[in-house]
Amino acid sequence: MALYTYGGTPSDVLTTTGGETLPDCPVTLRVAGGGGEVTGGVFEADGTTPIRVLLSNGAGSSAPGALRTFLVEDVPAIEYEYPDAAGRIVRRYRAARETPGPAAAGGAGPAAGRTEAGPEGVLPALTEPVDLSGQGVFDPTLFGALGDGVADDTAAVQAAFDAAYAAGGGIVFFPPGRTYNVFTFVVCRANTTVVAHGATIRSIHATTGCFRNFYGDDAFPAYAGHSHIRVYGGTWDGNAYRAADGSGVVTATTNIMTFIHCSDILVKDAVFRDCSGAHGIEVNAVDGCRIVDCRFEGFTDNTADQSRVTSEAVQIDIARTGSSAIGDFDGTACRDIQITGCWFGPSARLGDWGRAVGTHASVAGSYFDRITVRDCEITGAYDTGILALYWRDSVISGNRISGTGAAGIHAATASSTPQGCRCLTVTDNIIDGSGSDAGIRIAGLANALWSDVVIRGNTVRGGTGYGVRTDYASGTVVEGNRTTGTGGGGILAQRSDRVSVTGNSVTAAGSNGINIAGCSGALVASNLIDGTAANHGIMIGVASAPGGNATVSGNTIRAAASAGIRVTSPGCLVTGNQIRKDGGTTVTGVSTAVTATGCVIAGNDLTGNGWTAATALLLAGPAALDWSGSTVSPGHNLC
Repeated sequence: MALYTYGGTPSDVLTTTGGETLPDCPVTLRVAGGGGEVTGGVFEADGTTPIRVLLSNGAGSSAPGALRTFLVEDVPAIEYEYPDAAGRIVRRYRAARETPGPAAAGGAGPAAGRTEAGPEGVLPALTEPVDLSGQGVFDPTLFGALGDGVADDTAAVQAAFDAAYAAGGGIVFFPPGRTYNVFTFVVCRANTTVVAHGATIRSIHATTGCFRNFYGDDAFPAYAGHSHIRVYGGTWDGNAYRAADGSGVVTATTNIMTFIHCSDILVKDAVFRDCSGAHGIEVNAVDGCRIVDCRFEGFTDNTADQSRVTSEAVQIDIARTGSSAIGDFDGTACRDIQITGCWFGPSARLGDWGRAVGTHASVAGSYFDRITVRDCEITGAYDTGILALYWRDSVISGNRISGTGAAGIHAATASSTPQGCRCLTVTDNIIDGSGSDAGIRIAGLANALWSDVVIRGNTVRGGTGYGVRTDYASGTVVEGNRTTGTGGGGILAQRSDRVSVTGNSVTAAGSNGINIAGCSGALVASNLIDGTAANHGIMIGVASAPGGNATVSGNTIRAAASAGIRVTSPGCLVTGNQIRKDGGTTVTGVSTAVTATGCVIAGNDLTGNGWTAATALLLAGPAALDWSGSTVSPGHNLC
């Protein structure tokens, strides 16, 4: 029989998620790693007196909430399980003092299955247990960190990380309820798990952030740097200076957390707060990173020329000079990045981010493959909610985005590195009040087209631009989206050959409900347009020529400001559409320009509007009005 020692250290204090102690709190002991309850073999420090109910120290104790020293038979690692003040179950890992390594003196471990509540908001519960099997635990307080929010804890915190690395990997555990000041970046190397639920790690130097996986003189090719890193919890405080009241200390443009030239990264249930000029997290040349259920709160641009106002909370970057803090500058791009369930917005002290998630640097021939941004909430970005530059085979889905200064979602190619990009899916997002661009914009170039883009099931409400806009995006599918009250119009496709716009609902558009400009072979079918403040229900043509050969079929158009359907491009088929004035100002059903040659306009329902045939079909040039090619009005149209 072996007896293992627990309790009796400064880290053995039961606290709420906010750091408040819990006196007279009953504790259940469980075998670490998912084992069952320890039902026997628990003794006082003398090794003979059994303990049947283990309680933390009472409120009148000199150390309320602390656990006294006790022994457990044949269990070298346990988990404390106890209810916090709100009745939620908290679990904390604990290795016995006899465990080899610097943690043996009493380093506590992670909290699993708990909710972390900070002063700025509440994070979801950590639903995945932290796998601690076979890992040593390294507690910075055992290396001298005070965690009192006053002392500089840099050396002690770094010593804990160094010890974990020297051991071949391990867990660096920050006891909760404390603030650990760091004067420079803490460097985390390979095979390290960081557990910081309820703790704050705060920068206290004007030019640095909190955490990164490299030293300044490191250099790695491709994804060969320090990898296999997990970060669970913690408030990572960038402590940016705020000129209005002199609060904060960091004035330089600096990331809070950075990963470069690496693979297999996880950041979960963490808060990134008050960043100065750069990013909450930068992932640069990273293969496989998940950022899950995190909060990004507060940003300011401390540059004299305000040149950093568009900085991203999460930047997905590429290894090139000017973008990467270390070499190799080999053009390695990120791939397999997942950002899910995160929140982006202001803090109590600072304002919105420039962008929530994005990429703004590129290298010719490189792409960012398999990027996913899913189920996030983005509020009030100064610029764009999500900027997808050369994101290939990527998904943006289920996000709620509001109050952005420009587009809610913007996928782009770059004139500095003109190359096409393909395979982007934008689905089931809700975008409210986007600014001067569009709710969703796909922006290619004449020499750098987007292709195979799907925009499906999104809702765009309000804003000053179009609801959905594509430029130089061939073969794009725009399907099943809803736009309401968008100032620039509902859906605009420019120079996007073979675009398919089907099954969308456009209500109260500021201009054209659907505008197909300079696109060849477009399909516009089965859409509902209900009210435009200006121009037409559906517009086919210009920007600036050639386009043509569009099919406009089966659409329902109500209360357009001018024409129900306006065509200026040649070779179009307009059939099976229903157009109603419906109390609006619609002056004509279908209108064509002299440039709309070779069109067929047949089988449309223009009845119930009080129009003559000449008004219902206002044709500036000849068009076939029935299937035999006759131009005798109204042909096979109902007027």
